[in-house]
Amino acid sequence: MTTYTAIADSDLDPESPGTTTLFSRLRDNPLAIQENDASAPNVAQALTIASQGALATLNTVSATEIDNGAVATKTAALSLYSVGSYIFARSDLTTTTAPGATISGTNLHPAGITTADSTGDPTELTSTSAIGSGTWRCMGYAFGNTTSGGGTTINEKSATLWLRVS
Repeated sequence: MTTYTAIADSDLDPESPGTTTLFSRLRDNPLAIQENDASAPNVAQALTIASQGALATLNTVSATEIDNGAVATKTAALSLYSVGSYIFARSDLTTTTAPGATISGTNLHPAGITTADSTGDPTELTSTSAIGSGTWRCMGYAFGNTTSGGGTTINEKSATLWLRVS
């Protein structure tokens, strides 16, 4: 572990020469702070920032709070349609929604896929009720084309994965 060594103001005076000792401290001190050396300033404890004239404190999060198990547990605990939850759904828009685009939950219908219809093609099962709330990010492609075939209008809407973002 690197040891933090304070740099005196006199070492930084414009008339003072740049010494090996000074440059070693300038190199080593950031490492000592990163490694949480006991003698280093504790910048990881809290960071205070000014935000629109008011002070806000950002608390640090330890690495143990961000491990895969903790994230999986928090995700699994989300309720249906809550922010951060995922759903496989069909958009009722007539335009294609690309990955990353967002739409209202009023345009989404929970969906599923069954093995095949009588022609052997996969069949999509969707709810007639829209999710109804929130903003959802498309995590795949949601095709919403309407085409005419043999004099009949066909709605070719596909289901994909969606993430609730607000």
